[in-house]
Amino acid sequence: MKKITLLLTATIVLTATIVGCQSSNRLNQSESFKAGTTYLETLKVLHKYKGSLNDELDIIEAFANNFRKEILNTLEVKEVVIFEKDDIETHIVFYSYFVGTNIFREVEKFVLYENKYYVASVYISRYDVSKEEKNLSKKIENWEDGYWESAAKKTSVLVNY
Repeated sequence: MKKITLLLTATIVLTATIVGCQSSNRLNQSESFKAGTTYLETLKVLHKYKGSLNDELDIIEAFANNFRKEILNTLEVKEVVIFEKDDIETHIVFYSYFVGTNIFREVEKFVLYENKYYVASVYISRYDVSKEEKNLSKKIENWEDGYWESAAKKTSVLVNY
């Protein structure tokens, strides 16, 4: 009976140690992608992350991975609109980057927390009753217009049909 108890205790301790090591591994991995103190800092971290998965099934991941250095070197914040919704002050960042001669325009939403800009999932509705939100939604759509078309043209070089 003592041997079974000792064996069971050793198994529990070993399992806890393995699980603990795996958890601390995940923490260290996520620490490499930290929010920045400026919009541009956080955008660069975000774009490093986009290309880091080496996911050959996802065209955006493949594109980001192949052109990461060029994207990071040409990232530029063009405009920031601060918008408040549901008592959350959201920073809507309009930015662009180049890959070759193609310009890509994107929008990212951030929330400032403890002097760092964190990526936020804030829905900006084009059907909202607020005229301000409708106009902002149209502005975002117009800014990003043509992004997917440009991406598809550029990435078609990456894929052998």
